[in-house]
Amino acid sequence: MSIPERAEKKLSPEEEARKEKWLKDLAAFIVDANTHTRAAEGAEVKVPQRPKYKELQWPLLDPKTGKIEGEWELRYSYTGYFRAPGMATIYYKGKTAWTMAYGGTGMTEGKYETVKPTFGFLKKALM
Repeated sequence: MSIPERAEKKLSPEEEARKEKWLKDLAAFIVDANTHTRAAEGAEVKVPQRPKYKELQWPLLDPKTGKIEGEWELRYSYTGYFRAPGMATIYYKGKTAWTMAYGGTGMTEGKYETVKPTFGFLKKALM
């Protein structure tokens, strides 16, 4: 039994241009948000969406309105430093647009000395 191929919808030139712009905007936002959150050791939010997780957000809430400015938002949740599973979620106009999940083995016996260099490398990669 073979898997049927999924027919891709042919986009008009205008739709293709909008798609490409959206993807470029997403990529630019990911870099910008990372430079203000985990890669930059940004401030944790006071009330995380996921209980018992540490959470970072970009952009920050406007203190007067309690809302996010713009169409994009990043929520970055993680459980700690060593063996820290985490997830970054980017929302566009309030809907999930992109996610990244990860985990590590920093507290595995014999790996302790690699934790700081690994985090340094990952921070640079996120920027």
